[in-house]
Amino acid sequence: MNYDNITKENFKEYEIDFYKVIDNMENIFSEHQHKNSRQNEKTILIDSEGNNLFKKFNDSLNIGFSKLFKFSHKNNIFFDLCSSIVYENTFENRFNDFQNEFIDVKKIEFIEREYDIIINTFFIYKKRVNWGVKELELLKNAEIKKINFLETLLVGNGCTSKTTYVGNDFMVSGYLKVAITENRNETPIPIKPKTNKSLMFEGTNLNIKDRYRILNKVLDFDKKVHPLNIGELEKYQLLAYILGIDKDNARKLMCGSHDAKDNDLTTYFNELGLNK
Repeated sequence: MNYDNITKENFKEYEIDFYKVIDNMENIFSEHQHKNSRQNEKTILIDSEGNNLFKKFNDSLNIGFSKLFKFSHKNNIFFDLCSSIVYENTFENRFNDFQNEFIDVKKIEFIEREYDIIINTFFIYKKRVNWGVKELELLKNAEIKKINFLETLLVGNGCTSKTTYVGNDFMVSGYLKVAITENRNETPIPIKPKTNKSLMFEGTNLNIKDRYRILNKVLDFDKKVHPLNIGELEKYQLLAYILGIDKDNARKLMCGSHDAKDNDLTTYFNELGLNK
């Protein structure tokens, strides 16, 4: 994909395409490694012109990231790997959008959610892409500044945070959520997260991957959406509407690259008569 053609109107399409290239690369090379291990061989994947496919994919990803990052920064457009300046500039608007979708959510809950997302985003994408030196430095610096920004907000909302930086990585040793008390000598009271027991399965919260599996098992979502005369982006958006998630997570679910842990739903499916 030619990232020189990015505009404000098509930015989201280029962003999703960037993630799809990562997914495709992982699937291709995972299958290749599996084949090598079965045949006890070590071969390199090459294209029709004799180029190393792994290097070709990674070069494309590094170029794509740099151009998405620069365009996002110049035009103040948010995406997962954006600069810290864009992240801070769009923070309040994103919180308002989130609050419109989840009416009872408190700001501290949104901050905590963002904190976890930033940490996971850094480690997931650092692992998935063979970054160039400049690109990794750009990503690392942006993510560290975002963490510092969120830690300031956490502390301002009665939390103690502690982040340890190690070389090119940062490792969160944890932050303790505490209630703000009038008497600072009192022992702070931990704030316990709210849990809707009616949505729990055998004492465990179902994640979006579990809900997607149920959707497919009961309603054959993938089989029914595949022949629809709409583009891939619209299919991701349709799943996002149904599960109440963002389009990127919907894409990961449909591409089979979401890394959420699978809960064992076998007994439940048996009770529904779906494993016969």
